[in-house]
Amino acid sequence: MLAGGCGHVEWVRTVLYLYLSKKHDVELHVDGIWLPGDEIPEAERHFLTWDGLEVANDGTGLNMESVREAENGKLAVLDYALGIAFPKLTKKVYYRFEFPLKEFMQKARSVEASPSVLLAGLMFMALRNVWPTRMNDIQAMITHNYRSEVGLPQTTCDLVRYIHAEYPEELEDATLDKVCTITRGQVILQSDKAFALRDGAHVLNRIDTVDALPTLKEKKKHCRRNGLYGPIVTDSYQVSYLGKTEWGDMAHYIEAGDVVTEGHLMLEVLSVDNRFYATLQQEVGKQKYKDAFTETLDTEGIAYNVTGPINKRIPALELPEWVIHATSHTAHLRHGHGCRGAVSS
Repeated sequence: MLAGGCGHVEWVRTVLYLYLSKKHDVELHVDGIWLPGDEIPEAERHFLTWDGLEVANDGTGLNMESVREAENGKLAVLDYALGIAFPKLTKKVYYRFEFPLKEFMQKARSVEASPSVLLAGLMFMALRNVWPTRMNDIQAMITHNYRSEVGLPQTTCDLVRYIHAEYPEELEDATLDKVCTITRGQVILQSDKAFALRDGAHVLNRIDTVDALPTLKEKKKHCRRNGLYGPIVTDSYQVSYLGKTEWGDMAHYIEAGDVVTEGHLMLEVLSVDNRFYATLQQEVGKQKYKDAFTETLDTEGIAYNVTGPINKRIPALELPEWVIHATSHTAHLRHGHGCRGAVSS
């Protein structure tokens, strides 16, 4: 299993530390930084196993039969499809929103929301102005790291799943407080251990199946048809936040922070010292989404600075042969050794 965001940010912190130390000839203090030659703590090298899932399954989770599965949201899908199918004809852009951290968190506390829930609620309110006749189809995807639920709270392996927040039609004129209450309730429900155990089992089943296939062509075909995160649910927008990141003395040198990935109406969130960044990414360069989001922020009295549009340039990634070869031996990695990796686009 390669590292997810938790592992990627450690790679970024280390590279940035080495760069700043050499460029400015300074000694920097950063809690928990990994430097060349350091032994990575064992707990951060742990990986998902069938035995581990069995231990985590202590019978305290929900009865999954009582939980309704999320359905596909129908909006923004055409934009995303056009951006993927015709990348040279559509304009991939992103906007950088910078929020003062103290004021942003005060707003979140005032509506009893986490940063992810607050941003999801704000984006819903923005999109209901963009799509006023189709509010019932607006649906949020919120990234959730389920490391703790499966007994691996410090691992850097990619253990994320998606929470799907649906919004009833009666929220047409609802306040931010009510929208966040609806969002928070669905996040709490879908963060239950039962979901983590189910999705963890799906990941391990997928790895076992891929390992058993004899050719790379068959492995790729299976992966295309069977998503890593279970059945594919198409949402209207996505919010992804790693959580508070420790930059230490490096924060003084960081002018801004962006997490740039592939995604449409995707808010990637990063904290840097006393600043909070949300990168709004689009597969097509329509300004109406950004305008609706800024209008909502203004209405709610949330202070921000926005930069953009910035053209998004993510080069195609081709894995070296040794990586492709190594994927056929994941069983060895999972049963004998920790595995950590980072890919920067």
